[in-house]
Amino acid sequence: MTQQNSLTKFFLKNQPKGYIPKHTKNVLDFSCLVNVLGFSPKVKKAIDEIDFSLINQYGDRSSTDLKKKISRWLSVPIDNISLGNGSDELIDLIPRAFVNPGDPVISQTPTFFRVIEGSLKMKAKMVLVKAEEGRGFRLDRKFAEKMILAIKKFQPKLVWLCTPCNPSGEVIAWELIEKIATVTKGAVIVDEVYQEFFDPENKQSAIRLLDKYKNILVLKSFSKAFGLAGIRVGFIVGDKKIIDIFEKTRLNFNISVLSQKIAESALDDLVFLKECSNFFRQERTWLFYEIKKLENVIIGADSKINVFILKHKTKDLFQELLRRGILTADFRKANGLEGRGYVRITIKTRKENEKLLEALKEID
Repeated sequence: MTQQNSLTKFFLKNQPKGYIPKHTKNVLDFSCLVNVLGFSPKVKKAIDEIDFSLINQYGDRSSTDLKKKISRWLSVPIDNISLGNGSDELIDLIPRAFVNPGDPVISQTPTFFRVIEGSLKMKAKMVLVKAEEGRGFRLDRKFAEKMILAIKKFQPKLVWLCTPCNPSGEVIAWELIEKIATVTKGAVIVDEVYQEFFDPENKQSAIRLLDKYKNILVLKSFSKAFGLAGIRVGFIVGDKKIIDIFEKTRLNFNISVLSQKIAESALDDLVFLKECSNFFRQERTWLFYEIKKLENVIIGADSKINVFILKHKTKDLFQELLRRGILTADFRKANGLEGRGYVRITIKTRKENEKLLEALKEID
């Protein structure tokens, strides 16, 4: 059998714990982070009108039409955009482009585990800056100061920020991102794939910093608020010189012809993003109000999006909910939350959320 190389051996030895449970039949699934409202009616109309003879063609390698629409949406030059097969491809691509084995890489924690995975594949030295449970995992000025101290000490190649954060739903203000960017020569990657749930018009996005800071890169996706996880389209925005590197090293034809067309149609209905943001804000407010009445159940952070973390004071909440037919994302061993008993819950419809609440009341 062919032997693994040193990079693969290192990664498999140090691979972080995932949190997506194996599919279980006959459960109400709160584990998968998708938009329960689905996608825009304009997307459905566009799908119905797609010329499926396009499947016989390779299509545009550069996804030019889609980039033009993203450019108009976010008011950024088209040459400052690179597309990926979901944000996952880009999260893997960034360390491959910039990190040598042993290079320091800093990330907040808890965070999306793929961020840590991607850097470990290059044998990076991971430095994790923890948001504090006792402070509600807030990503505030105190957290930014901790991040800045770590940057000054380790001089990282990459700094990963996730805002709004998966899994806590906490947000880093763009002013704090700016402070972080000023103290490092490394790339600061701001994962904003949930931004539109919180800020559908991107008024508070780190996109506003790109003209001033050439080392900031902003990740976005069509998977979350747009409700298009299945088409696998993400993108990154940043300085043209860095984007050129991604364009030359990414997979060829990484976005299918059909995915390009569907993503383009989603950008024709930005009102849909506002509707989703309003829906989840109202549902989250109601659900948090009801959960806070329960004496033994603790909401871990003041989420601003459609997910939040939850634990029980004395019981294994993941198993207790599963016994009652509720499947959650298992964060009991996840980065930054190890041994604390948290699960991550995706907010769904009122009817489904009421069933979750009933199960929590039984456990309490």
